[in-house]
Amino acid sequence: MATTNPLQATLQAAVDDGAFPGAVLAVRLRGTLIYEGAVGRLSPQIPGEGVTIHTCYDLASLTKVLATTTALLLLMQRGKLTLDDRIDRILIALQGSAAGAASIHQLLTHSSGLPGWRPYYERLASLDAGMGGGAAGR
Repeated sequence: MATTNPLQATLQAAVDDGAFPGAVLAVRLRGTLIYEGAVGRLSPQIPGEGVTIHTCYDLASLTKVLATTTALLLLMQRGKLTLDDRIDRILIALQGSAAGAASIHQLLTHSSGLPGWRPYYERLASLDAGMGGGAAGR
């Protein structure tokens, strides 16, 4: 289906070129939604289920770049925090913990000494197995 919207056309071209099987994009300008669209499907190997504007993707490592960094920059611009602020200044529940003692700068540069990764999926998989194996698909 041809579209005259350049954002939709660009997303569709990327899917057609094999850059990714599907995508969802929402663009807001000063709080007003100016574009919302979805293209493609969930998997290139499994035909069928298409992507909708309600499809959620696990951004994993991209969360820091796309969300956290943007939010931090806005808060810094507004004078609400600095890179040297400790996490327990923001999250009171972490006071007295290693995570709470880390600075924003240390977390962003992976220099806090905290573990960089934990296999949370293993715990979720065992919980899923204990529930009869159906929870992961819900």
